[in-house]
Amino acid sequence: MNYKRYNISILFVLAGVLIFTGVFNYFVNPFNVFPQNQSILNKKRPALKRQERLTKILTLMNARNCETVFVGTSRADFSLSEKYYEKITGKSALNLALEKSNFFEHYYMINQAIKYQPKLKTVLVELDFDFSYNLKESDISELNTYSSTKINNCISVLFSWDAIRASSKTLATSLMKNYNKGYLPDGTKIIFHNEKVEGAFNKSLNQYKNTGINYLTKPDLHLLASMIRDLNNKGIEVIIYIHPLHTTVYETVKQNGAWDEVEQFKKALAEIHPFYDFYYPSVYSNEPISPDMKYFFEASHCTYLVGEKILDKIFLDKGDFGYLVRKDNVDILNKQHRKELEEWENKNPQLVERVHRIRENGLK
Repeated sequence: MNYKRYNISILFVLAGVLIFTGVFNYFVNPFNVFPQNQSILNKKRPALKRQERLTKILTLMNARNCETVFVGTSRADFSLSEKYYEKITGKSALNLALEKSNFFEHYYMINQAIKYQPKLKTVLVELDFDFSYNLKESDISELNTYSSTKINNCISVLFSWDAIRASSKTLATSLMKNYNKGYLPDGTKIIFHNEKVEGAFNKSLNQYKNTGINYLTKPDLHLLASMIRDLNNKGIEVIIYIHPLHTTVYETVKQNGAWDEVEQFKKALAEIHPFYDFYYPSVYSNEPISPDMKYFFEASHCTYLVGEKILDKIFLDKGDFGYLVRKDNVDILNKQHRKELEEWENKNPQLVERVHRIRENGLK
C-alpha cells in the first residue's frame, strides 16, 4: 500500500473540507460580520446573536467610517436599527449593545469604537436605572480577550462547529417560505405572531419581581459622569436615554416600593446631563398583552417600531413619545408619570393583580 499517496489524499480531502467550510460560512455570513449584502442565503439570520460579544468586536474592527455607536443592553440591541438611523440622519452607525451587559462593558465598547473608528462623533447610551443602584458587575474579560486576538476571532466565525451550525440554520430558515422568526441583517429582531406571549410576559416579570428592593438611598452616577467628561474632552457627543419597558414592569417596581428610587435616579441624572426619557406609561408601554403585539416581545424588550420612535425623538425631535429631561423640568415630568401610572392601574386591575401574584409567588 502506498502510504504516502494515501496520506496526501487525506490531506487534500481535509483541505477541501476546510476550504468549503470557510467559504460556506463566509458567504452565508450568519453573524453579519463580513461585508456581503443580504441575499437568498441569509435573508433571515436566526442565529445572529450567538457569540455576540465576539461578533460585535469583529464587526467594529472591520467597519469603515462609522460616525455613531449605540451601547446598552439587549433592549437597545433588539430595537435600534442601524439602517433606520442612517435613513433619518444620513450617517453610519453600529449597534454595539450586548445582552446582559454591564456599564463597564458599555464603556469598554465605546473605547474600542474610538480605537477603530477615527470618525466617531456620537455615542448613544441606553441607561438602566438598575445600574446606578447596582454597580457590582464589572467583568470585561471576555471582551478583552476577543479584542486582542483578531485572527483567532476570524477563525472562530469561519471554521468553528458553532459557525457551521449557525450557517446551516441561517440557510435553511432563509429558504423556508413561511419562516418569519429571527433578525434582519443589521440585528433588528423581526416581529412575529407568538401564541406563548403570556408565558413570555410572566417569565420576564418574574425576573423583575425584586427590582428596587434593598437599593441604596441614592443612585451612584459618578462613573457615568466621568465617562461623559472623558468623551466630551475627546470631541464625542454623548446622548443618554432611558429605554421603555412594558408598564407591567413599572407596576412591579412600584409595588416593590421603588418608584421613588426611579424618580430620584432621573433627578440625579438630570443634574449631571440632560437625557431622553421613554421610561413611563405610554401608548406603546400600555399595549395590551396578546399574540400579535406590535410594540413588545415581552415585558422588557420592545420591537423596532418603538425603536424607530426613539430614534425619531432623539435625532429629529419628532413625535409625541419621549421627553428631553433637564434640571428645570424633571420634577414636573416625574409627577406626570406617577399620575399616568396610577391611571393605568385604575384601568388594568387584572394586570395589577398579575404583577402582585408573580411578586409574591413567582411562577408557581
